[in-house]
Amino acid sequence: MATYFENLATDRVGGGVAFFVKAFLWLLSLVYGLIVVVVSGVCCAKAVALKASVISIGNITWGGTGKTPLVELLARFLQCKGRKVAVLTRGYKRHMSEMGDEPYMLSQKLPGVEIIVNRDRIRGAAEAVHAHGADTLILDDGLQQWRIRKDMEIVTIDAGNPFGNGSMIPRGILREPLGALERADIFVLTNTDGIADCGILKARLAAFNPKGIIVVARHKPAGFFMLSDPSKSCTVERLQSKPVALVSGIGNPDSFRRVIERMQIPVARAFEFPDHHRYSKADMRAVMEGVRQNNIETIITTEKDADKLRLCAAEAALPDIVVLRVSLEIIENEEQFYSRLLSLYSA
Repeated sequence: MATYFENLATDRVGGGVAFFVKAFLWLLSLVYGLIVVVVSGVCCAKAVALKASVISIGNITWGGTGKTPLVELLARFLQCKGRKVAVLTRGYKRHMSEMGDEPYMLSQKLPGVEIIVNRDRIRGAAEAVHAHGADTLILDDGLQQWRIRKDMEIVTIDAGNPFGNGSMIPRGILREPLGALERADIFVLTNTDGIADCGILKARLAAFNPKGIIVVARHKPAGFFMLSDPSKSCTVERLQSKPVALVSGIGNPDSFRRVIERMQIPVARAFEFPDHHRYSKADMRAVMEGVRQNNIETIITTEKDADKLRLCAAEAALPDIVVLRVSLEIIENEEQFYSRLLSLYSA
């Protein structure tokens, strides 16, 4: 976000005005940061205790850090341990079954787990507990839910771009000052593919919060299925034979591309749209033109985008669309991570 505005100023109006724009953005970031500190402090002091164990999964930055696969991982694990789990989410840009992208996807993948969509998480929690008997509530995107008292705070960190330029919105990508990391019980480093050593980031997190457990995870391909018929799978070998195009509207498209390329699937084009994008006929025409120009026969998309694309892909006469399934794999401190989770229920 900040880079866009600053580069735009530099490219179009020159250094003097660019300096003014950066200074103005810095001022707005300062004001925003002060407001966040005051509001979060007041809300945390009056936080409401819910009638269930509350696990928050959130991030301190704007953009994709892999929260949804972690929500799925936790919900499955706790469900297997006999907990009655509900996921509380706001359902950003709802449209599928009036749920939203990630909630809809989770509802399809987590039978037996209630997905409660409500902007007011406290009301959503009451519904989960009283109507569905939930004893464990997972707050999706919960770090900034200051009004709720949490039993565990899990913060996902994009290892490739953990804090942006270190500034608050709008000059940077921070949603809260870095001091908010002191609230975390567990840090989960995501998007670690291609990063040989996370030591510097670990040291920085430990400096902010010495008590926080640091877990390293990566997105693991879990197979492909056909958009037109989810019961039909697609092999990696087939996808490796010819160049493909990627279509995504997610927070971190680079991570998606890295996963595909790590499987030695040749990527000829990547059509990247904003997070939670609603695909239009014009979008589909642009994609169609691009694949025709490059003689591409296959498009790969994400689970988050699948149902949105299904609504308009047939009408646009696009070639085969293949959907990548991903799961989150913990590759460091897994035992400590799960032990810490189960400690919530040992008292």
